[in-house]
Amino acid sequence: MFRSHYGFDLLCCQPGIAGSMKGRVEGDVGWFRRTRLSPMPVTDSLDDLNDRIREWESRNEAQGDH
Repeated sequence: MFRSHYGFDLLCCQPGIAGSMKGRVEGDVGWFRRTRLSPMPVTDSLDDLNDRIREWESRNEAQGDH
């Protein structure tokens, strides 16, 4: 129910095969926080911040960054 409400897929890792995924994901989150959220952007609303984050995410995917 939680997954369907928020619209994401569950990806389970097999022990011993994909052990590096956790570190990579945490590294990507840290990179995003350091490059996009520091210093904290000034916005008029949470919706505006979410729109900016979606834009940054799309730009990063298009450029092949993290």
